[in-house]
Amino acid sequence: MNTFSKNLRRLMAAKNLNQSDLAGLLGIKQPSVSDWLKNGAIPKGKRLTQLAEVLGVSVNELFVEEIIQKASEEQSKDDRIRELEQQLLKTTQELLEYKTRENERLKNNPIVPAGQ
Repeated sequence: MNTFSKNLRRLMAAKNLNQSDLAGLLGIKQPSVSDWLKNGAIPKGKRLTQLAEVLGVSVNELFVEEIIQKASEEQSKDDRIRELEQQLLKTTQELLEYKTRENERLKNNPIVPAGQ
């Protein structure tokens, strides 16, 4: 399955469209949509533009969505890294606060060795 077919399948699912629905919206017969999905055929000219409009994407996105998906995955990784950094910062701050309280407690209640 080529990139176009994968993207078409994913975009149809996102719009909750089956082959017949998409064919109806485009004014074509369902076997044409099936050919795009199964055989990797690509609509020509005006039909390609019309398809992109129906799916709410640019013509380029029909072909390069894998790049966009990878960018999205990278963004998710970046978001996760930022989240972990924030958790680490919070934990570090909590540790510093604990150490400060513990130092104050020890200053106010020094440990005296036995026998003194």
